[in-house]
Amino acid sequence: MISERYGRKIGLLKLLSSQFLDLLGAYRSYRQVRWNDVRRLVFVCSGNICRSAYAEGRATQLGLKAVSAGLSADRSGPADRRAVRFAAGRSVDLSEHRTTPVGDLELEKGDLILCMEPFQAFAMAEIARSGASQVTLLGLWASEPRPYLQDPYGLLDGYWHTCFALIDSAVEEVARRVNAEHPSTGCRIVNAEP
Repeated sequence: MISERYGRKIGLLKLLSSQFLDLLGAYRSYRQVRWNDVRRLVFVCSGNICRSAYAEGRATQLGLKAVSAGLSADRSGPADRRAVRFAAGRSVDLSEHRTTPVGDLELEKGDLILCMEPFQAFAMAEIARSGASQVTLLGLWASEPRPYLQDPYGLLDGYWHTCFALIDSAVEEVARRVNAEHPSTGCRIVNAEP
């Protein structure tokens, strides 16, 4: 049960710790997104081979302008082979994904940086200030809110499904909120590329 729902015991402990901090208001600022200002989604995780790559793929599939990067990512590596397989099972193609280190990102005004873990959001907050970007935790917008989304890398199949389902629900909620700000014109962050 733990391995399927939370990845592993440490994942459950980190989730419980982050939920406690959330109750204390530690992540309040991450819930205060100015949706009307959002022009692009920037997904961030550790290696940019699983979670952020998949979130970018799902957002792009929904027609949103999105990119992804990793705090410790190599440059131009492929997505994890298991991520490619599980994403394909959810109709998201990661076969062409190439990793991007956060340092290679050019943040733009109107970027919404969506991190998978609190420490990633803390790290991105400093970077975001210089680019007039906002930072949030992707898992806060999931159907089952989780301030901490455990990395599925190296974990059992059941957790891959849980993690990607949480990401799907969060990306869909983010898209809904952005679109709600622009009801007459639709989503203003529609991907302009073919």
